Parts: sequence; structure tokens; C-alpha cells
Amino acid sequence: MKKLKLLVFFCIVSTLSLSPPLVAQTTGEPSEQAVPETDAGPPSADLSRANELVRAQKYAEAEEILAELQDRYPEDTDLLTMRGELLIALSQPREAVEVLRTAARLEPQRPRLQFQLGSALAATGEVEAAIEAFGEELKNNDDPQVLVLARLNRSFLYQQRGAPADGAKELEAVVELEPGRAPVYGDLVALYLELRRTDDAADVLSRGEANGFESASHAYSIAARFGKDGNYERAVDLFTRSLEIDPNSADAERSLAAALEQLGREEEAAKHLRRYLELNPDDPDAEAIAAKIRAIEEG
Repeated sequence: MKKLKLLVFFCIVSTLSLSPPLVAQTTGEPSEQAVPETDAGPPSADLSRANELVRAQKYAEAEEILAELQDRYPEDTDLLTMRGELLIALSQPREAVEVLRTAARLEPQRPRLQFQLGSALAATGEVEAAIEAFGEELKNNDDPQVLVLARLNRSFLYQQRGAPADGAKELEAVVELEPGRAPVYGDLVALYLELRRTDDAADVLSRGEANGFESASHAYSIAARFGKDGNYERAVDLFTRSLEIDPNSADAERSLAAALEQLGREEEAAKHLRRYLELNPDDPDAEAIAAKIRAIEEG
């Protein structure tokens, strides 16, 4: 089943004007975000020219200016954050890690900074450090959108690390924060099936359907696992649900018939075998299946 991909949340700093609310992007194109006024601290750089270049999507030129400014203003976290995000946008994650780590040492609780650091670390293959950085973002930020993306990225990284149970915990947190994020239910079902937690997978499917997620293939996969485990009653329920969503699934018809036979419900099984042959008349076993139908009906 489809796995999650790492989500990047670009919010390149602008000191010029307030911009519209940020949106999650996966195109690699940055957006702008106003920097709030802060208490007096280390000398700060004039970022206006860099911002003009960002608006013109001249990211390499903007980064060059920021690199020069960083030599003079090594503790300007606005500058460091902006440069780090530009380096991510320019596909230079190793350089971004160095810059963003410096910013994080200076201002570890700055919202979105740890998220960007996590993105850069993930791109360089530092999975554990990336998971930790996204975890710090969860402590520093109360923006639901950022929290959801951080949880999704942690889940992806846990799965990449071979820790599906931890990945599932993150996805459970996602659907708690944003229950209408329908595709996540499918990923969560897949993780629970990987963990052989079939009852949990079925529960997620039910919760997902209450929030707009409907999938014949996921219902079929759960049913098949129940059947393999000898829980034929649950298998019948889930194969039936799969057919309610996709009435033309030959595989679901035949599998449902097999589960019904295991329960001694042969007349019902015959009905679904007949439908199976309608959907798949060229099955090499068609004659044997037809003979079984006749034997049930005549018996």
C-alpha cells in the first residue's frame, strides 16, 4: 500500500510585510512569512534586498547575499533561518543543516525553525536527528497545520527506520488533530496490518469511514487477514463491505464465498460464486466452480 512521503513546509522569512497564511507545499517553492518584532539583541542585518530577490524567485542570488551578511551578523536568527530555508529550497540540505543548527542553538524555541532543521536533516539521511527535530517542533508550535505535518514526517521517518509501531502512533496523533485527513486512515490501516494488529486495522477503517475515507482495497486486505487467522465472521463482514464499495470485484466475491463456506453457509457461498463467474468467466477453474455451485444447489 502507498506509504507517506516527507512533507516540506517552506516559510522563508520576510521582514517587509505580512503575507497570507502559509500553506503546505511539496513543490520546493518557498513562501514568505513576516518576522515579528523582537526584543533588542545582537545586531541584525537588513534583509530587504534578499526579500526582494525571494519575491522574484531568485533564490540563488538571495542566498548569496545572505551568505555575505552572515559573516557580519553571525547571531542574527532571522538571517540564519531565512538562509537555511533558502538552502533547502536550493537542494543544499547539508549547508542548510549547518546554518539551521546555528540558529537553533541561538533560539531553540523559535516556531518552525526545528521543522526546517528536521527537513534538512532528513534530506541528508540523519533520520534519528530529524525525528528529534520534528519532535522539538511539536513542543514549540501550536499551529495545527505545522503540528500535523511534523507528525506526518515523524511517521514517515519511523517507517523508514523500520519502526512501524512508532509510525502508527504518529498517524493516530494526526487523525486526532485532523480527523478529516482521509488518506491517513489508509496508511494507518497498512501499518496495523504490517504489525498484525488486525482488530486495530478494522477499527481505523471504521473511524475513517466516519470521516470520509472509503476503500474497497483496504477493507479487502483486512478481511483477507481475518480469514487467514480463522476469524471467518469478521472476514465475511469486511469482504461484504469491500463489495459494497466495489460491487465488481471478482476477487472479493470469490473470497467472500470461501469464508462463507468455512462457516457452513453454502447456499450464500454459491450465490457469490455465481457472481464471481459472471465477473471472471475466463477463470481456468470455471468448470470446477460451476460444478460446485450445482452440487450446493442440488444438495
